[in-house]
Amino acid sequence: MTAFKLYAVCGNPVLHSKSPDIYNMLFEKHGIDARYIRVRPENASEALSIYDSLGFSGMNVTAPFKEDLCSILSNKKEDVILTGAVNTISGKDKSAFNTDIYGVESTLRMKSAVSGMKAVVLGAGGAAKAAVCALKNIGADITIINRTEEKAKLIAEKYSVKHSPFSELKNEIESCNILVSTLPASASTSAADYIHPGMIVLDAIYKDSSLEAMAVNRGAKFAKGIDWLINQGIKSFEIYTGKSASYEETASSFNPENVLGRKERIALIGFMGSGKSTVGKILAEKTGRDFYDIDGLIEKKAGMSINEIFSISGADYFRSLESEVLAEVLNYKNSVISCGGGIILRKENVSLLKESAVTVWIHASIDASVKRLDSSRPLLNVEDPVQRAMELFSERKKLYAIACDLLVSNENKTAEKCAEIIYEEIR
Repeated sequence: MTAFKLYAVCGNPVLHSKSPDIYNMLFEKHGIDARYIRVRPENASEALSIYDSLGFSGMNVTAPFKEDLCSILSNKKEDVILTGAVNTISGKDKSAFNTDIYGVESTLRMKSAVSGMKAVVLGAGGAAKAAVCALKNIGADITIINRTEEKAKLIAEKYSVKHSPFSELKNEIESCNILVSTLPASASTSAADYIHPGMIVLDAIYKDSSLEAMAVNRGAKFAKGIDWLINQGIKSFEIYTGKSASYEETASSFNPENVLGRKERIALIGFMGSGKSTVGKILAEKTGRDFYDIDGLIEKKAGMSINEIFSISGADYFRSLESEVLAEVLNYKNSVISCGGGIILRKENVSLLKESAVTVWIHASIDASVKRLDSSRPLLNVEDPVQRAMELFSERKKLYAIACDLLVSNENKTAEKCAEIIYEEIR
């Protein structure tokens, strides 16, 4: 029996990412005991610290950490050296890849892109570099355009392609066969006005593209950003597992709706001592929500302390009370809920959390967690509490991963900062 493996996507922001939909479906379909989650680090160094702390087997990287990780990681593959950006990390040695090149190339070939076509790339960031590399693999004649011309010039010189000033946008697009936009959704251009029949248009934005309607109306071949995401994900999946996945099976997993954004409750899960209650109170105040502490409500309902419940009535009785209280609290909207460390031990609790709340895994190292705890905790009232905590966490790690929508580290930062990060993601 193979050991459980943990994977993730890290970024800022990251709660919107659809990558978990793709990989978790592929893991299930291929019979792989693994889970893929979202991780929100403060910076690239913390991303790697979380990777090591939780023993990740792989991690995808999105903005703004791709270039920072390139400067930190040493085991870089050729595609990373070409682009100066990392979007996939794999294995204990943290091998660094850039599968965006494969994602762009595969997506354009799906739309019949061939050698000799004239291509325009809008933008000058990491995604633009990946697009240029992919277009060079196809054999396209490439021109880069960016509002800040100097940035376009630097990329053009690096890859030995052309660049044009933004004032030439109309002429360049009207005469090209392929248009690849790597601009953010907030960037406003008139590019859509110059789309013409038969051309291929690829927008890196995978929802609400400003180019899609015009491309469809004018008879162009429009490639969605989600196809880029899917195709690069197929390559990452192969790197992670050594298995192949088809475009069709991978695309079937994608749901464009942001279901998380419509949930009215935030639930905090994680190992005992990770700081859930402290972070939760601050987060509730910051977001104007009501705060509920599951353990406190259990004590109130039972009329005795947690320790007394365990010693008098046993763990099973406590877990039953825990499930009852959780079900009650999840009836309340506009709330922040701090859950006990073992809330995930019952499948019905996990199902309720996933259905009703944005569930955030607050993680801290075992050493840091145990230092925060009262030694009288019933599950850690043993000769070696650190060793027992490590054993318990090992048993629960998979369950936390299954339950969570987002992981935030509470290691080496204040509870206020941890709450602020969650607030930024929810907002």
